[in-house]
Amino acid sequence: MTRNANEKPGKLLSYRDARRSYAKAYVYGFPLDNAGVEYCGNKIKPIPSDATGDELQNARLKQAEAISKHLVTACAAEWPLPRLRTVLGYREGTIYTLVALAACTRPHLDQFIPPRETLEKLREIMADNGFREEPQWFLMTS
Repeated sequence: MTRNANEKPGKLLSYRDARRSYAKAYVYGFPLDNAGVEYCGNKIKPIPSDATGDELQNARLKQAEAISKHLVTACAAEWPLPRLRTVLGYREGTIYTLVALAACTRPHLDQFIPPRETLEKLREIMADNGFREEPQWFLMTS
């Protein structure tokens, strides 16, 4: 994205500030699609096939937490851990769960995202875990 010369540059935000202080905060990250969640979940924390009711719901919640921790930890080998978080983002009428790499006030000039080489390594980490979606900018939801 390019920035208009009259616009203020974006400001890097902590995820806490992005949720609390700004009406419009943006996050750049990898969307977690259902196929990837199923693949990664079965790899790192499978749900017992006989789970039902509350046990099934609890197993799904624990699996989602394990996926989040696994992906953030894996990505931290290439990108600073304080810049990584699992968050919700909004784009074109849909809410996505993301592994976010940055939060800011304006998604301009890609100044807050990883350099090309680092981004390639992060793509490989995500692909190895079943996630093939490209990282994008999203409006952060609170």
